[in-house]
Amino acid sequence: MALRRTLRSTVIAAAVLSASVVTASVVTVPSFAHAAPEAHAASESHAGPGAHVAPEARAGLGALASRAPLAAPLPPACQDALLKTLDKFPVAYFTVPEKAKNALFAEVGALSEADQEALTQPACTAWNNWATANGQAVATDLDERYRRTSGAVCVKFATSSVGTLKKFAPLVPERTRGLETVAKKVWTNAMSKLSAEATNAACRKAYDGAKAGW
Repeated sequence: MALRRTLRSTVIAAAVLSASVVTASVVTVPSFAHAAPEAHAASESHAGPGAHVAPEARAGLGALASRAPLAAPLPPACQDALLKTLDKFPVAYFTVPEKAKNALFAEVGALSEADQEALTQPACTAWNNWATANGQAVATDLDERYRRTSGAVCVKFATSSVGTLKKFAPLVPERTRGLETVAKKVWTNAMSKLSAEATNAACRKAYDGAKAGW
């Protein structure tokens, strides 16, 4: 249960923030729970700054986590990665739209036992060390790209995310490549679903362009 909760909390901080983060963890920010239908382009266009986790969001994660038990206990380094990764990427402006959070959240929840096998002690240790050393640089790059991109939040999110992922993914340690494979799966599936379901043309185009990932 703790894994799925965290498992989701890092996905966004993971997949979105930096290529191989423990995508198997959870996205970071899920205020996901109560996004209105597609107040759609509206909610996607007016989300507040920063990708922070609200208390109520954490509660929602706990409820969702309880639905799918973990196959096995997480290695200590992976528990640490899931719980602390987000803190290592202190974004100030970068924002994840509610619909994107929900989509990433759902994909993480659907990870198979085989996907979860990427969460090994060596991989997570390598990730933790890299995130500690490079998290501020990643967060700064995300914020700068986000602020420079014009358009709705969905467009700013997709454009800045892919730009930062492409820049930093090649620098992530080789030992984290298994995590990155899982992150790419989550990202591609989520962006494909968002593109197919978007009713706002700008969001649909942005998600379609982002689904190839990094």
